[in-house]
Amino acid sequence: MRFFLVLFSSHRTNTENYYNILIFLNGIFAIFLYLAAIQSLKRKKRYEQQLTQIDGQFSTLEFQKEVLENARSNTEVLRCMSASQHALKLGTSDVHDLMDE
Repeated sequence: MRFFLVLFSSHRTNTENYYNILIFLNGIFAIFLYLAAIQSLKRKKRYEQQLTQIDGQFSTLEFQKEVLENARSNTEVLRCMSASQHALKLGTSDVHDLMDE
């Protein structure tokens, strides 16, 4: 009987030690998971900032494209106006000469 009591008490001690080790390891893993979660949130925030920056750059490029298209159309309008002004400066005899050519 004494043998079994010693055996069970040593088994109980070992089990308590394993339990304490598991509690300790769970604490370490919880800290590790907490740190990993914080790193993941920081990474997510950084990616969101990059996406916001890229969206801003894309909007700027679209605006610049519209400005260039407007400048091209304004240039064409000015060319037409210049050509019409030149045509208006011609006299009737010059117009007849141009038509004859």
